[in-house]
Amino acid sequence: MTDRPVLADRARPDEADLEQLFRLAGDPPQLPDDEVELVRSEVHGAWRAANRRRRIRRQAVWMTVAASLVAVGAIGLWRSTRPPVGRFEMIQGDVFLGPEAGPAVPSMGIVRGSRIVTGSSGRAALRLASGSSVRLDFSSSLVLDSDTAMTLERGAVYIDSGSGPAAGKSVEVSTHLGNAYDIGTQFEVRLQPAGADSDAVLRVSVREGRVLIRRGGEEHEASTGAALTLDALGSAQTVASAVHGDHWDWVVATAPPITIEGGDLRRFLEWASRELGRPWRFADPALKRQAEAILVHGSIEGKTIDEALTAVLASCGYRFRYEEQGLVIEVVGPPRK
Repeated sequence: MTDRPVLADRARPDEADLEQLFRLAGDPPQLPDDEVELVRSEVHGAWRAANRRRRIRRQAVWMTVAASLVAVGAIGLWRSTRPPVGRFEMIQGDVFLGPEAGPAVPSMGIVRGSRIVTGSSGRAALRLASGSSVRLDFSSSLVLDSDTAMTLERGAVYIDSGSGPAAGKSVEVSTHLGNAYDIGTQFEVRLQPAGADSDAVLRVSVREGRVLIRRGGEEHEASTGAALTLDALGSAQTVASAVHGDHWDWVVATAPPITIEGGDLRRFLEWASRELGRPWRFADPALKRQAEAILVHGSIEGKTIDEALTAVLASCGYRFRYEEQGLVIEVVGPPRK
């Protein structure tokens, strides 16, 4: 029987087993010098090629990182050196300012070209540099092209360009179904998406003033108390539309509060009246002059317009009630001066 090494039934041999194997194998054969040199040359060449590939990969990674840092820096520089065309006045729920800026916050500046996106439970109110008040409803996307022009990609936007510093500055709202141009007004532009049995529709509702809607060579007009719809085929239809009520509730809910401290009651009532779309009056017309003489104090921050009306009027000895078209102010005690 030929002597053979015996290995224990183990997963790995121990040092004694290996030593016995090497002894039985004998000395390794000697290669000629030219073959050894060839192997050495081949191994050295492969090593140098592998090192070169590693250097190229490292350089590519660093170049990519550097390019990313330059791009981020350029975006930051672009945003920091360009004057804002507007600022957020109110944020409700999920609101985002473009893919690079993340969540929006009150008072954040908005530069030209920024995209504002609201989630399914998000709304926002902006103040443009031109003075116009702009508000976005749920699930909307708006690009600010300037402080007087914007592009509505989906959802709804409300514009109030007819009061305060914004008066007389027309605003253009562009959509893929047509462009709306206001003439000193309050209006809503809404893109209604296509449904199973209907095409996409552009609807412009006017609370005050006039709005022109242009598409190609055609022009349509809607004025106070009207809503104009324009479908993808260019068919237009105008119907009556209330200037207050359920349709405008989202606009009222996003009304940024004003500072009332030290102001007169008339100014406060004019603000509430415009936001509600309801003219105000005293039940006793003789009391109207007193509204300018009565100063109000405190803050309405965090209050709805109804809550603000209740609190401010109560402090002045008044209360309010809604009538069919307006807001009626009544005396409940001696006015505070």
